[in-house]
Amino acid sequence: MPQPPGKPQRPPLGANRLTAPLTVLLLAALRSVPLPAGDAPAAHLTVTDGLGQEIDVEVRPAEGDLLLLWLYELERDRPGFRHTLEILEAAGIEVWLADPLAAAFLPRSNENQRTLPGDSVAALLDVAPAQSPKRILLMGHDRMALPLLRGLRQWQAAHPGPTRLAGAVLLYPNLFGQNPIAGEEPGLDPVVEATHYPLLVLQPEFGSLRRRMGPVLDALWAGGAAAFVEIVPGVRDWYLLHETGADPAETEATRQLPGQLRHAAAILAAAPRSAAPVAPPPSPTPATTASRGLVQRPVATPPDFSLRDTQGRQTRLSDQVGAVTLVNFWATWCPPCVEEIPSMNTLAGRYDPADFRILSINFQEGAEQVAGFLRRVDVDFPVLLDRDGAVSAQWRVFAFPSSFLLDREGRVRYSVNSAIPWDEPGVMEVIDGLLVRAGDG
Repeated sequence: MPQPPGKPQRPPLGANRLTAPLTVLLLAALRSVPLPAGDAPAAHLTVTDGLGQEIDVEVRPAEGDLLLLWLYELERDRPGFRHTLEILEAAGIEVWLADPLAAAFLPRSNENQRTLPGDSVAALLDVAPAQSPKRILLMGHDRMALPLLRGLRQWQAAHPGPTRLAGAVLLYPNLFGQNPIAGEEPGLDPVVEATHYPLLVLQPEFGSLRRRMGPVLDALWAGGAAAFVEIVPGVRDWYLLHETGADPAETEATRQLPGQLRHAAAILAAAPRSAAPVAPPPSPTPATTASRGLVQRPVATPPDFSLRDTQGRQTRLSDQVGAVTLVNFWATWCPPCVEEIPSMNTLAGRYDPADFRILSINFQEGAEQVAGFLRRVDVDFPVLLDRDGAVSAQWRVFAFPSSFLLDREGRVRYSVNSAIPWDEPGVMEVIDGLLVRAGDG
């Protein structure tokens, strides 16, 4: 039952596992859901939000007592996504799919998701209780978690009393503002500390933002939201969308999703709640161009590292002193990372290895997986394995790809937090300048 109005108090260390904000909720005993046989027919309804935008909602009915409002911005023909929906249906969880970006006629991009208002979310939350008698969960993933929180706050302000909305589930959420300059810490979006509704984060063990979840949960509790986290073992971000059977851990994690959602509905409905917000939700931080492209950085010596490649050969950063070095953080699941590899190959071939080198650091993937990728894609430079993500964390890597240009003395001189064409003249002019400016500060 909802608690009396007032800011939820953070439980002390050692508190019950259902209320401690930083506790990992272990659900290993949950029964797996059997694989369904095929996709089910879906209905559609149209919801108009406060901005006059029409949201097409795909309704996938099921016999159970839980309704999941899933905000997505994905290609609907992904086999992994369809498979996840079938599992939820087989488990008796009704799903409403809504694409707020499509309703606003916006293309998919990190920036569009990050800055999207919450009106469409609030409209969905208005309609769902009138259309269905079921318990309701709201769910969004990655950057879509930000408009989810804005819409939830907007809706709560208009519905301060008891409701059938248990709370929200955030899948591997990115609740930060604009991507920072590579090597700098990101700031949280203002809506995080303005959220007042119970939340559960499903965080993959090998997710790119796992190490940043502590400060996120701290900020949510500080702002008035009872926030919990469950680590999903053995998987990475987007695990619900990958091809079925390709990874046993991902297949099992997808089967566990219905049990996780039912458990979330139970603990969130019983969680303490703040009084409904009065002020409108804060606006997202405006976008700037300062962090885009190759950015000159204060001269600094980065953390040293020693990492192995897929063959077990070890490479140490400090051994590269004497050459200009490009240190590139990437992952095989990141399309922009893969797209920039050919231009990096061209760049590597332009220089003598005694003068210029590329060290490519793969983020939290196994040797076998990376080796399989390298058999399909030509990569003309060393690929090192940051299996636990520790080196990426030391270098404050936030977005993938992120790259750093080091001078002959091994000091960071430039960085970039996105994919760029590395073989373009402007980039090579920067490298040529570093090659001739040995010893300057």
